[in-house]
Amino acid sequence: LFPPTLIGREQWDLFAQLRMAPATVRQGLHWKLLCGTEDNLIEINRAFHHYALARGVGHQYDEYPGKHDWPFWDGHAVESLDFLAAHLAGAEG
Repeated sequence: LFPPTLIGREQWDLFAQLRMAPATVRQGLHWKLLCGTEDNLIEINRAFHHYALARGVGHQYDEYPGKHDWPFWDGHAVESLDFLAAHLAGAEG
């Protein structure tokens, strides 16, 4: 999906990936982003949400009580898998 020239830190930087992705790729994306309100990464998640909005990247962003740990992820696994399954099914049809 993204340019193969990304190296080092850029290959893991979603901001850089969105910035460099062709418009056709950005328009075809639909991501689910969720974060716990007590997660140390909440501010970067909020920033990425607004960055994606500004670039017209389809996504669903939700915040829930919790932090960056297994109980949080386990509590949202079914919801996330349902989202993924629905969008993969839509992509096939």
